[in-house]
Amino acid sequence: MWSSIDELFPVNFYGNPNATYYDVIVTYQSNRPRAGVAFKRDNILELHLNIPEQLQGQGVGTEIFKKAVDEYSPMKVKGWWKESDIYSGGESINLTIFKQKLDEGLSPIEAAFETPSGKIFKNNGFGGIPEIISNTPEEVIIHFNPSN
Repeated sequence: MWSSIDELFPVNFYGNPNATYYDVIVTYQSNRPRAGVAFKRDNILELHLNIPEQLQGQGVGTEIFKKAVDEYSPMKVKGWWKESDIYSGGESINLTIFKQKLDEGLSPIEAAFETPSGKIFKNNGFGGIPEIISNTPEEVIIHFNPSN
């Protein structure tokens, strides 16, 4: 069980010197798993979550998202789901679920809101019609817009 989120700011993340790292403070361990990083580019929040499996489904992503929105006040939020060896299974859980929902017959916009990140964004003020930037089997990029 986690107890809080620790913010480390500013840090350099792939050339962005004003990013924030989010570490999870877990009550039963001394190290702090890094669960996310956020920064704003062109008034779009870029939030990269990689929540450890044992902490998934416990509200960590929602808490990080709320902190990032409070800190950066974005106009949009970027969802970027891709294949990568940093994820167990070789791709982000968002990409896996997005593909599953497409296979079930949902549109890309509907599928976007069925992902863990899409649900967090929608439930926290970014439930407007998303803009699909890229949609390939290896990578999906979506800009989530504020709710009306």
